Amino acid sequence: MLKIAICEDEIDVCFYLEDIIKKACEQLREIAIIDIFSNVFEMKRELKEKTGYHLLFLDIELQDGTGIDIGHFLRDIMGDNITQLVFVSGKNGYDRQLFDLCPIGFLEKPIVYERLIIILKRYFRIYGKNGKFHYKLGKDLFFINLNEILYFKSEGKKVIIKKMKSTEEFVGALKDVKSQVSKGNFFMPNRSYLVNYQYVRLFRPFELFMENGDIISISRRQKESMGELIFRMENEE
Repeated sequence: MLKIAICEDEIDVCFYLEDIIKKACEQLREIAIIDIFSNVFEMKRELKEKTGYHLLFLDIELQDGTGIDIGHFLRDIMGDNITQLVFVSGKNGYDRQLFDLCPIGFLEKPIVYERLIIILKRYFRIYGKNGKFHYKLGKDLFFINLNEILYFKSEGKKVIIKKMKSTEEFVGALKDVKSQVSKGNFFMPNRSYLVNYQYVRLFRPFELFMENGDIISISRRQKESMGELIFRMENEE
């Protein structure tokens, strides 16, 4: 299930975008829940009160501000580097302002359905489709979206799950976690960590820096595979 918010003050564009997102998700065999907002104030208030959106479609030029304002609020004030941004505009010339926000896509008006499909496919390719990790705690079974997980860490008989704003843990082994997330974007920089490479901010020869500021060492044994991973990332579409 994909949770999406649209912030657009042109009502016709808003409803058209909602319709083609639903159509595209049906084509990609995904369920979408879509919330609609018409101004910067409403969108920021919602982001303060509720988290969990996968994608925000933001019109750049709104009556009470810009989609760029919302993007900076999400990244800089809320500290959310997980929710992905798609900007919508009828004008060019915003490239430098968008650079720091790392949007996953840009839609020009009039919006073309085929372009939307490309962006959604890119999202699913990078962050996974319906990807969930599950673990047991007592008799309870917990589920977490893989795209919310920065890394897993092995500590004795426990596995620590690190997310951007919270931590969970359970009794288990990292090798079992690895088999469950084998189709995701995870790799092992050393024997104690399983890292989601989408949240690596910086690679260095023997350490990597995560989006939340954590630093994880890279073992000598894994250095060659890290080079292959970086090469693959650099050549992604």
